[in-house]
Amino acid sequence: MRLRTRFFIIAMAVSMSLAGFSAMAADNVQVTLDGTDITPGEPILMWDMIFPLLPAQSYLQALGATVGWDAAAEQLDAELPGIHLVMWAGRNWATVNGQRENMEYGLETISGVPYVPGPATARLLGFNADFSADTLVLAITSPAAPEVEMQLAATLLAPPGEGVPVVLTVREQESGRVRDVPLDQRATIARGRTGDPATPATVDDLQPGDLLDLGLTRQGVAATVSASYGQQLGTIASIQGNQLQLQEGGVFPLGEGVSAVGSDGTPLHVLGTAGEAAILRLNPATNAVWGIFSQRRGNPVPPDAAEPVIAGFFVPGYDTPLTAGETLQLVMLGSAGGTATVLLPGQATALTLAEIAPGVYAADLEIPDGMEIASTRLTGRLANAAGQSASVQSTVEVMVDTLPPRVYNMTPPPDGVVEAVQPRISASFQDRGPSGIDPSSVSVTLDGRDASPRAEVTATGFVRTPERLTPGRHSFGVEVSDFAGNTAMESWEFMVAATGPQIVGVTHDAAGPLRPGDTIAVSATVAATGQRANFEIAGVVNGVAMQLEPGTTTYTGTYTVREADRVDNGQVTVHFTDAGGTVHDATADTPVSIVAPEPEVEAPAAAAFSITAPEQGQQTGRNITPAGTGPAGERVQWVITYQKLILGGEVARGTATVADDGTWQADAPVDLKLLLVGMADRYTLTAQLLGEGDAVVDEASVNFTARE
Repeated sequence: MRLRTRFFIIAMAVSMSLAGFSAMAADNVQVTLDGTDITPGEPILMWDMIFPLLPAQSYLQALGATVGWDAAAEQLDAELPGIHLVMWAGRNWATVNGQRENMEYGLETISGVPYVPGPATARLLGFNADFSADTLVLAITSPAAPEVEMQLAATLLAPPGEGVPVVLTVREQESGRVRDVPLDQRATIARGRTGDPATPATVDDLQPGDLLDLGLTRQGVAATVSASYGQQLGTIASIQGNQLQLQEGGVFPLGEGVSAVGSDGTPLHVLGTAGEAAILRLNPATNAVWGIFSQRRGNPVPPDAAEPVIAGFFVPGYDTPLTAGETLQLVMLGSAGGTATVLLPGQATALTLAEIAPGVYAADLEIPDGMEIASTRLTGRLANAAGQSASVQSTVEVMVDTLPPRVYNMTPPPDGVVEAVQPRISASFQDRGPSGIDPSSVSVTLDGRDASPRAEVTATGFVRTPERLTPGRHSFGVEVSDFAGNTAMESWEFMVAATGPQIVGVTHDAAGPLRPGDTIAVSATVAATGQRANFEIAGVVNGVAMQLEPGTTTYTGTYTVREADRVDNGQVTVHFTDAGGTVHDATADTPVSIVAPEPEVEAPAAAAFSITAPEQGQQTGRNITPAGTGPAGERVQWVITYQKLILGGEVARGTATVADDGTWQADAPVDLKLLLVGMADRYTLTAQLLGEGDAVVDEASVNFTARE
């Protein structure tokens, strides 16, 4: 209290004679950053001659921070890459990235100007700070390079921003997602052509289309940047439909930010590069062309063509999916003076793009409510007096989803009554748009408390078995979003009965996994008959009617599994409405799994009838064993004949049965040497496949020779 009282006395003196005090303070206190003087030009105050109080905005900006001051709330915000500092007047604490940090002295306002303790504030921002009361020098040094904890490969989509901190807009190589990565002011940057060593560079050297290897800190700030690019020399044959072709051979896709420059360093329309020798700057990962340096002098007007041509159709920086109120940017490069249109799936009319420069057409489409586009490439067209171009599809697929998901099939149902004091609570999700449910977005509450950690969440719903609930009314809520960010919220109440259970037991007859076509029978025995009963299989079906068995208090129902039904451990729950109209729920002890149908095993095709030994034209030895293939189980009749000069006749004959593996073979080898003739000039093996009644079904023969 003593020091704070003294401070305000000093503050009053300053406010009364601020100009004279400011000059004195500026002459006596010096502030340096890494040895360079950054002393503010505004008054510097001393706290009991212990440390300096510095004008917050100019001081923190000199440290490289982005500063915001809310005079009404007396709140100061300062941001550096990965660090967000918040201070309030009159509080001896601050927050760094949301975490409270206590301070001996905090922020104060003097004549409406915010002042901060120089050394302590610098340390909160990650700097090293040392103040010498003898020399009145506040020496601040930058911290060591931040520690890299992860790597990210990405393509740079746009020139680096000019704000503080510098932001790199990139497309992640693995996921295709677009994100902004802040660049640490101490980041090391290197850039080089693929295959060559990278050399030190500055942020201004980075070019759209560069493949970046980013070293990220835990906060997602880039501490190291290694940029690479490819290069290709050649004469451009044509550029059309998002493709560049060289006369020497090779076709390259156009990058979504392709630009061309003439030999004089001025912009050149990409169509003007056709027929010219050029240096192409490529993205090494995709081989896409992002930069063209042509030998032709720059000219932003494309050359005239007999018919309009679309060189490229892009949706720059698109990140899937989009929802209502977001903007889809469309850019088309082509012939000048035409009418460019884009066909949007499911829309009654085409979107017209404005010609913002000769041959450059653009439009920003604000996504309206109700627009739904499944992932697809948009179609662009360009027309003028000479005709209409060929249709060209956008370089990337576009998805639009403006409909929130649906939450349904709540258990217990709204205003339902359950007897169990530890009931199963669940709900199903259905995304009405094309982007799909984002399971990570699901949050649930029970009686106003976060119940998410104990919920089993999938893309089709959630199940939660809570702690024991007291009899009485309870509330439950769920919030779920799709990948476009559309959010649905649903809440309901149910009762936990104070009396004994109305549903005595629930059983089913599924002894193992079910498959399409199988039938499951569900039974529920109740304390007293009521109005109706039905059952559900979580994630598969609900509202299956059950019938009361005559003379009993048991309700039964069946369900036949459909072709598309699949579930792993789906709970079987019965909903019973008693005579008074109250709904009761109970779940079977054993869940049900539904799996894909067993694949049909096709019978092996019957082997074709053939002779495999000897082969046609083969020269064999003196002994051979006739063999071949055929349908399993069938009989084969074979005969070997010979010819020598004018003589001919039969050598041997026999029968065989085709084995299960589709092969047949004679019982024993055949000696081809004849008693009087010796070795013949030529032999023929003829085999016949026998059918019913030994009728000949098929026949095969081969000619061969033999030597002794």
